[in-house]
Amino acid sequence: MKYLPLLVGMLCSILTLASDNNIGEAPFVLKIEQELLKKGNEYLLNFRAANTKSMIGYQFAIELSEGITFEEVIPGEIPFLTKNNFGCQKATEGLIFTNWFAGTKRTFVEDELVFSLKIKAEKDMSSVDAVIINHHKMATEAYKESGEHFGIELIFTQNGDNESSEFAIFPNPIKDKATIRSSISSASTIELLNAAGTVLNNYKPKNYTLLQNQIDLSEISSGIYLIRWTDGNGVVKTEKILKL
Repeated sequence: MKYLPLLVGMLCSILTLASDNNIGEAPFVLKIEQELLKKGNEYLLNFRAANTKSMIGYQFAIELSEGITFEEVIPGEIPFLTKNNFGCQKATEGLIFTNWFAGTKRTFVEDELVFSLKIKAEKDMSSVDAVIINHHKMATEAYKESGEHFGIELIFTQNGDNESSEFAIFPNPIKDKATIRSSISSASTIELLNAAGTVLNNYKPKNYTLLQNQIDLSEISSGIYLIRWTDGNGVVKTEKILKL
């Protein structure tokens, strides 16, 4: 699948694509700081690169939760990324579409600010519950010069988080097996929870050196679940997943 240079400001309301990401390729990971959003206050959700990744372009859709009002998008210092790269016609429904295309390879470095969303909280909630990458409204893909493509994921970090506490799950949505990338220690735990927060299964990390562990979800029903990872220091990371 080739990259489609889109004027998302014009087309975001009608674009729906299917994704066939190269599952073996690690995704481009974006991160947002985990914080408590208080009713009535305005916030900047800063989307930063969580890993170093080279590409010529990307596209994905952002979904804001009920109780979050979109106010403005602020591009970072990325060449060729402007407000014209964001389609906001459906922002009142919580959907924002974005793409970026440089034409030549560009390397995103860890902690680089890609863009920010200015939002207002209409009720108290965590930023973890305020925003997700929507994998259904348009293809969630980043593109290589060769024409190959790979996924894009979103994680949440706490103050003081660094590379040692990186956490990402791919692919997402999941058909059968999921790969969890993190700085797994022997004291870590991986848990599968349903949407209500009930623990359904526990998985013991096996790979302590390559920072990747695979879990088999082929036996669980389709739906939305949570993967919760707790490291030996008590740091907890939770990620929503969609089981197909």
